Amino acid sequence: MRAVVCGAGVTGLALAGCLGRQGWDVVVLERAPDPREQGCMLDFFGPGWDAAEAMGVLPAVLELGCTVERLSSVDDRGRDRAGLPFARFARALDGRLVSVLRPDLERVLREHARDVAELRFGQRVVGVRQRPGGADAVLDDGTVLGADLVVGADSAQAVSLLGGQGASPGIAGAWLLAERLARAASVEDAVAGCERVWRPVVTEKQRLARGGAQWFLPSSRARRPARRLAALPGLDGVVTRGLVGAPGETSTPSPPPEPSGAPEPARVAGSGHEKAPHRRFRW
Repeated sequence: MRAVVCGAGVTGLALAGCLGRQGWDVVVLERAPDPREQGCMLDFFGPGWDAAEAMGVLPAVLELGCTVERLSSVDDRGRDRAGLPFARFARALDGRLVSVLRPDLERVLREHARDVAELRFGQRVVGVRQRPGGADAVLDDGTVLGADLVVGADSAQAVSLLGGQGASPGIAGAWLLAERLARAASVEDAVAGCERVWRPVVTEKQRLARGGAQWFLPSSRARRPARRLAALPGLDGVVTRGLVGAPGETSTPSPPPEPSGAPEPARVAGSGHEKAPHRRFRW
């Protein structure tokens, strides 16, 4: 079985490593000429932590983790407008939280996939054609790569079932799809099974993003006490547990990416090109 993965970001590399170790012939296509050397800090926890542990890459991720003392939101003059000790979030997750730079996380996943997948940089996918029994990825130079499965996993640019959901959900979604492919009778059954399990998770994440974004606009200068923040809509349980019990302390979490994306065809997983919003943080 052959898989073409579009995007050598966190999600694409995680999926390539998982499928390669199952015996798939995997080709990862990345339009950038080289692996990225710069990137933002990521908070890695939840289902992504569990998936990384199952994949065997968690020790390497923890080794590259960074120590964060405080999460602060600053204005355009660099003044601290709100903040919270980062240890509160770690305690809410029983210590299963690490902050890691995106390039470092990608480096770990690239090493995990290096011996079991082919990584091609400087190659851009411009189209995907479905056909009976598989799909073809069309590159910008006219090359056509045939595969049993084509996966859109550009986590930096796309917002879809796999891509654009963040590093931790991206790894979890990739691991789930690989596990379904290992057990299902066909590729179609595996993709459908992953869709049934993962789509509600993505939908809920998108709902929280829409409901909570109104409270965290950059123009807002209000300092809301932690107990009030914990009661606001759009905050997940992790944020709530981190905030409750600290009167007077405040926090303004960065809003998740605005959602988009319709269900993908059975042989093509992942699509979309909506960019995620960004906020300034001091670490």
